[in-house]
This record gives sequence, structure tokens and C-alpha cells, in this order.
Amino acid sequence: MLALLAWLLLTHTPTRSVDAATLQAGGQWPGATVSLYMESVDLGVSTFYGSMAPHLLSRYSLIVLDYGQPWFNADTEEHGVNYFDRDATFASDDAVETSAENFIAAYINNAPSGQGPATFGIGLNNFASSDPQSDITESHGLLWSQMVVRINQWIQSQGYQGSWDATGAVDFEVDYAHVIPTRAWVTGYNEASSILPYYYIGDCAGCPLADRDVQDCPPPTGGYCDVANAGINNDWSVEDVYYLSHGRLGSGAGAFAVPQIYTDATAQEWEYIYLYGQSNPPPVGGSFLMWGILNNSVSKYQQMETILYTPREGWDAMLGAMRGPQPYTVFTHQSFDPWYSTDIAYEQSDWLNFPTCFA
Repeated sequence: MLALLAWLLLTHTPTRSVDAATLQAGGQWPGATVSLYMESVDLGVSTFYGSMAPHLLSRYSLIVLDYGQPWFNADTEEHGVNYFDRDATFASDDAVETSAENFIAAYINNAPSGQGPATFGIGLNNFASSDPQSDITESHGLLWSQMVVRINQWIQSQGYQGSWDATGAVDFEVDYAHVIPTRAWVTGYNEASSILPYYYIGDCAGCPLADRDVQDCPPPTGGYCDVANAGINNDWSVEDVYYLSHGRLGSGAGAFAVPQIYTDATAQEWEYIYLYGQSNPPPVGGSFLMWGILNNSVSKYQQMETILYTPREGWDAMLGAMRGPQPYTVFTHQSFDPWYSTDIAYEQSDWLNFPTCFA
């Protein structure tokens, strides 16, 4: 187990830096992978989509498999999820684990020569309902983390270690659930491993907009700018989003932010979180790293009334927000471009018709 955890830590340590020329040019978009809202745990389906998913060469890749809503099946006494089919069908953690392993095997077995390192985010959301089987709980988080550890052990047993690994992924959305059970789920997730991170692929609904709500702030001399905490939608606050998307989370490995950047407004919301982390002293803040961008541009093709950013547009918007000309961003540049760009789609959507445009 210690060897596995050391390997996970090694594969999640930033090694790339941005030179002056690249920074001036606005960064280098890494190309986008396709992530999936899982509408089935059928092993044949998982294998098919794993074999069809596009690959990026010599770049860091993140592929999220989002299995849906945390759930406890009272009839079978199993923890798991309700996945994204029309009936919100239940699948146990064991079924999710096997489905993810089949996808990963198919993806790796079809990888071309030169395929760069890839991380598979085994994901869910925090959607809550009044049904007592809705399971955004500490115990569910613990079991999910244990499942991710087992998937990593399976990857190692197949000889895939080195360039491939799995982590958790959480589509935590402010309007989906109250923050207290969401934080409890994270507490449980951290209990299984002290250094197993997760990717935060959620939103920041109701967060302040940086261009509107942050006053100009020159680089401080021995101090910090005042980027304030604020209440946002539901019972969440800016501090809650910061904590769940990047904070060190107690004894856990922390979270890697790959947030939903669908429009200019969402980029500005996350610029505010970025500035909040960079501009407040520890233990409240002290840093914020943007590891990647998640888009959902399939809606742009299928629902023309909803115009969302493409992966490149979303990545450029977030990088521009982080490195814009405003005085309050001059001192906050992180030392590397966001590694990841991924576009999430439903299995039954038209993504198979246009994945090559993302590479």
C-alpha cells in the first residue's frame, strides 16, 4: 500500500513550468480528452467506449467517468450510485469498480505509441434528494476512496503502472446539496488514504465575479490583498468552494481543481476563487492551483439555444482570467499551465462523431 501511495503522489506532482515566451503568448492548450456521464455499467458498453475514446500524445490527460448520484440501496444494503440512464438505475460500488476497470483496460490497450500519462477520475456528484437512500455521507466517501485504491492496485497488477493511475472525481455543485453533507463525504474519502487526491469538476454557482467584485490591488508588501469570503447559493460560501476544490482537507491529499468553465461568467467566478486562495494568508488561503478545465460543449451541438464554450475556448478563458492585465492578478500567476482540458458528454450523445477536433 505504501508503494502505491508513493506512486500516486509522484504522478501528481507538477513538473512543467511556463517560460516567458509561452506566458506572453497566452499559454499552450494541451488538447482535450472526452469524459463521460456514465449511462450504464454494462461491461461491454464500458469496453466499447474505452476503446473509442480519443488519446492525446505526449501530454497529460484526464478522463473522468462520472457515475452519478451517491445512493444506498436499502433492499440489498449496498452503497453505490444511481447512474445517468432515464430510470436512474442503481449500481453498487463493486459494479462501478468493474465497469471502470473495463474502460481503463480498453483505453490503455488501444493507446498509440507515444501516449502521454493519463489519469482516470472515478466520479460522482453530490445531488441530494429527500429519499432516505440518498447517500452523501461520510461512509459513502470512505467506501468510494477504498474503491479507487483498489482500482489503482488493479492497474499495477496489470502492468499498467507508471503512466496510468486513478483518482476520485467529484462534480460537487452548489445547488445540488447542502454543504455540510458534502463536506462529510470528503471527510470519509480522506479516511481511506492520506495522499489519494480527487479532482473537483464542480461549479461555483452564485460566486462573486472577479471583474465586478474584486477591487484593484497592487502586489502587497509583506501582506495580502483583501479578497473576501462571501455567502453564495444554497448555504455555501466562497470558503466552502475553495476548501472543497483545493484546500488541504485536513490530513488528506487535497483536491485538484478542474472546474466547469462553460461561459465567461463561470471563468470569472473561478477567477474569484483563484484570487481568494492566492490573496489570503494561511490557514484560510495561501495558494490556489488550477489543474485543468472541464467543458460540456456537446450541448453546443445538440441544443443550439445553449451556446457553451468549446474546450479550447474554456481553457483560454480561464487562463486569460488567471493571467489578465488587471492589477490584482499581476502577482498571482501559478508557475505552470493548467495540465488538463476535458469535455464531458453523455454516452449516447454524438461525441463519437467529433472527438478528433479536440486533439
